[in-house]
Amino acid sequence: MTEDKDFGELVYRTRLSSYGVILIRLIGIQGKIKADIVNKIFKNHEEELLNNFTVIEENKVRIRKR
Repeated sequence: MTEDKDFGELVYRTRLSSYGVILIRLIGIQGKIKADIVNKIFKNHEEELLNNFTVIEENKVRIRKR
């Protein structure tokens, strides 16, 4: 899990071995609200997150199969 776009892109493009990448793009959102959003994504998409590339934004989540 990272907020570093470069790291997420590096893992995704080079297909480095991982259990999945979650890129958090919640810019300008307070920590507690950010944590609540991420927690909700984990609860709603738990199995889909494993081994995939996920981008969490304020009003959407994108999950790309690896």
